[in-house]
This record gives sequence, structure tokens and C-alpha cells, in this order.
Amino acid sequence: MNNKEINKTIAERYQKWSKINLKIGLVAFVVSFIIIALNTGDSTLSFISSIGLVVCLSCLVEYFVLKGMCAYMLNRKDKK
Repeated sequence: MNNKEINKTIAERYQKWSKINLKIGLVAFVVSFIIIALNTGDSTLSFISSIGLVVCLSCLVEYFVLKGMCAYMLNRKDKK
């Protein structure tokens, strides 16, 4: 394999993981939103919803980072 094929393989893996992170982030957001809507003042539910929102935000940040890395690997010029 040459460097271009290796970069394409790495970019495809980044693409796959970014899609997985997006799905996890959206599920965490929906679950947190439902828990927040159903919460009647219970501190445990507030804590769980806070954890869900942190997971959502971290997954979304990781999604954009992986998308950027994917674009970088596809456009990378190798030095010879």
C-alpha cells in the first residue's frame, strides 16, 4: 500500500467513528431531554440528565474533530 491508500483507509475509519459519535450524542441528548422533562425536582434525575448532556456535548465535539481529521487525511500531501 502506498501512502495515499493508507491515508484513505485512515480517513474512512475516522468517518465511521464520527458517524457513531454523532448517533451516540443525539441519543444522549434525547434521553437527557426526556429526563429533564419528566424530572419533578429529584436530584438523582438532575444528576443523570447532567451526565447525559456532558456525554452529548463531548460526542458532538469529537464528531467535528474527527470530521476535520478525515478531511485532513484525504487532502494530505506526502513529502518525498
